[in-house]
Amino acid sequence: KTLLQVLPELKDQPFPALLDKVYTTGIPVYANEILVQLQHKDKMKEQYFNVVYQPDHKADGTISVFITIAYDVTEMVLARKKIEESEKRYNMMVMNSPFTFAVLKGKNLIIDLANDQIKDVWGIGKDIEGKSLLEIMPDLKNTPFPALLDEVRATGIPFHGIEVQS
Repeated sequence: KTLLQVLPELKDQPFPALLDKVYTTGIPVYANEILVQLQHKDKMKEQYFNVVYQPDHKADGTISVFITIAYDVTEMVLARKKIEESEKRYNMMVMNSPFTFAVLKGKNLIIDLANDQIKDVWGIGKDIEGKSLLEIMPDLKNTPFPALLDEVRATGIPFHGIEVQS
């Protein structure tokens, strides 16, 4: 039986088009996380698949068969989507927090994330992500802060200060 005879619900979904592409071009297809609707008992169910369609050529160059591998990655995709949604909610909470907040990365203290509150406190504009803290605030270069931040980065030991003067 053909694929569509076995799984008629695939008619308007990606798999038949991918097979046609392999058949007409002779080039294998590797696709990840393809969303399909499959019939399970009496209802349709969304599933994600990683697929490989590898043509097997006869000596005359025609395609005799397809080697097909379809791996169900639904659980992995749904878990990743939950994590991404959780991270999105966390970032929204942090960015909308009334507290000042910034994430600095690496030895060069690159600003990865900064909420509007800290941007207002620093008074240096809104477009600062991707720039070095010392680039946008050069007055800090000759203070104890760069060495302090470098020590925190190198050791992982937090610094707690109250009314620290720069």
